[in-house]
Amino acid sequence: MKKRYLFILNFFFLSLILTSCNKDNYLPKNLNETVHYEVIFKDKEQKIKKYRQSYFVVKSKDNKIILLKNDGELMSFQIENTGIEIQTNHYTENMNLEKVQVNRKTYLPLPIKFGSKWKEQDKTTLKLKLGYDRVYNSNLPLEMTNEIIGEDYVKLKNGKKIRCLKIQGSGETSFIPGPPLGKIGIIVKTELWLSKGYGLVKYIRKEQSDSVTMGEILYEKTLILE
Repeated sequence: MKKRYLFILNFFFLSLILTSCNKDNYLPKNLNETVHYEVIFKDKEQKIKKYRQSYFVVKSKDNKIILLKNDGELMSFQIENTGIEIQTNHYTENMNLEKVQVNRKTYLPLPIKFGSKWKEQDKTTLKLKLGYDRVYNSNLPLEMTNEIIGEDYVKLKNGKKIRCLKIQGSGETSFIPGPPLGKIGIIVKTELWLSKGYGLVKYIRKEQSDSVTMGEILYEKTLILE
């Protein structure tokens, strides 16, 4: 009976340790340092823009990892019982606290299992172009279905290969802008690679419409290790 009790107790503490590691593994680890990403954006005219994004990583007292983006955007990762939640705060005009866009999503469900699925609310970023001077942001709400599909390796520019957890997402929506255009369908697909010790390693998002007035766009973001 005593041995059984000790076994159960040891198993309990081992489970706590594994759960704790599970929660922390896929979050950024280089606290009080800056993380850099290369971003590639291809617009509907197939024009490509390349630029760099930088994040300063801070760990707060209430079990949060906070990333401060170089454009003023704040991302905070909060560990919950059912998963890791990410909240994005973007100041729209001169850091005015009354004009803050807040977005909260599931970063990663816990426990981590291949085949786990979850849904989240998102919005499209495609632009509707009519003529030469009329451009409208679609900004359409849609529901994305995400799934942990397994593990994969991402090769960075410096040649380093990083083992990652791979997540795929997909969602569909449509709208009718009005005459002379009919119904326009939009498909959004995402791929996300998360790694132990690095957090986000790579992210790809593709938005595709069935109309030439909107076309398709591609957004790709990859970690830079120098």
